[in-house]
Amino acid sequence: MSRLLPTLLVLSACSGAVRQTDSDTDVPDTDVPERVVLFINEILASNDAAQSWFDTDGGEHFDDWVEIYNPGTEAVDLAGFGLGDGGAPWRFPAGTAVGAGGHLLVWCSDGELGPFLHADFAISRSGEQLTLVDADDQVLDQVDMPEQTTDVATYRSPDGGETWAFGEGTPGAANP
Repeated sequence: MSRLLPTLLVLSACSGAVRQTDSDTDVPDTDVPERVVLFINEILASNDAAQSWFDTDGGEHFDDWVEIYNPGTEAVDLAGFGLGDGGAPWRFPAGTAVGAGGHLLVWCSDGELGPFLHADFAISRSGEQLTLVDADDQVLDQVDMPEQTTDVATYRSPDGGETWAFGEGTPGAANP
């Protein structure tokens, strides 16, 4: 008669799943994909003069932005992943990735799309919930953003941490 050992399934970037075998030994299950770990890492929702981008005609734009942080050791392909503030999320286009240990800046506006990665929604200055989902709409990160002060970013300190701080934005770079 076979002994049944409890099976532990852990889906994370730092440990793999195991499966039960007929012996007393657990064996790594290579068929279970590892869970992607990404963070909404920094937000600027009332951008009047903090950071800007230029269109092809030289026009300067001060849109809201969100920074995505990848704490992992491998790049993550974001094709089909979504970012949103309620309702159907905006989807990252094919060819979009965030590098290992990297930061990816997403500009956000109500339709003004520029030459950079640009979501089709603006972030509410009065505060709202932002959600990052994978291609299967599984929530990777969700942030209840408080009311924003003009040109003051809300960011995790350190990157990917649980503590949130307010200050000068560091889009595309490590937070203090």
